[in-house]
Amino acid sequence: MTGHRLACVAALLGCGAASALVVACSAGSSSPPGGADAGVQDATSMQDSARSADTGREDAASESSLKGGCEPVEGSCDLVLQGCSSGSQCVVEPLADGGYTTACGPTYGVQHIAAGYACCVPSSPDGDPCLPGLKCVGDPCVGDAGGGRCSPYCCAGDDTPCGVSPEGFTGHCDLGVVDDAGTTLYDVCEYASICQPLGLLPCPAGYTCLVEGTTGGAKCSPIYNGGAPAVGEGQPCTYDNSCQSGLMCLTTSGADGGSVSDCFMLCYTGMGTAPFDAGALGMKPGMGTCNAGKQCATATQIFPPWLGVCVP
Repeated sequence: MTGHRLACVAALLGCGAASALVVACSAGSSSPPGGADAGVQDATSMQDSARSADTGREDAASESSLKGGCEPVEGSCDLVLQGCSSGSQCVVEPLADGGYTTACGPTYGVQHIAAGYACCVPSSPDGDPCLPGLKCVGDPCVGDAGGGRCSPYCCAGDDTPCGVSPEGFTGHCDLGVVDDAGTTLYDVCEYASICQPLGLLPCPAGYTCLVEGTTGGAKCSPIYNGGAPAVGEGQPCTYDNSCQSGLMCLTTSGADGGSVSDCFMLCYTGMGTAPFDAGALGMKPGMGTCNAGKQCATATQIFPPWLGVCVP
């Protein structure tokens, strides 16, 4: 299993579940994209209280405890530590050769939403609505509803800057942000709602339920496949969250001795002690059973005994 975040998928044989998730996000510029005024104002009526409750940069993590120097994109400033003068912030900017750099750019009057709070994903030059050091990451706004979260820049695996969302979701630095070409730009904190696999506690449309290890704990993640439709069962995949809902991207040994990553349907093995009443399952493909011609195989290296994957 490769350590590169974009190719990091859970290995079916002899490895633990991977935690790296990927969401498409365009690179910043000297005039960073921002959310539409109406969406920002309607989706963030709590702006003043959010400012005082900023747990992402001031209360949950002092500057002395933050770890920088970890971003894939390097330049004149550090996204995690910021370090720019008053009235400016560290952002990602494109280079003429197609690469990226970090540089201190202007802050905007609309930037006042704290870490973990809802925001409208930037789509106009009005400026990112989140406080400096945070990035509005997530789904586009629908009507007046903020589809993203103000997520602190962070070093993969270090949750120090993340804090807790207003709903009580603990933030984790496990979300990689890439551009349209799949180039890793930086990592941010993710505030994911919990789910239960096999359709017991489903995720919203456009999200998939990713199981995170042998305890069976799971969280909702936005489906991302580089701008292409979500990958179906048995098809090659690149990211943890590339597959259709009910599937997971897992790596197995290929016939040539290498590794192959495909989307596998999750299923109920009937083994061990499940944290639910098995009678609650729909017992349809994706909700406990497999499609015709496939059977439920155990994968105890990465899942609890009651959860398996459908194989030929």
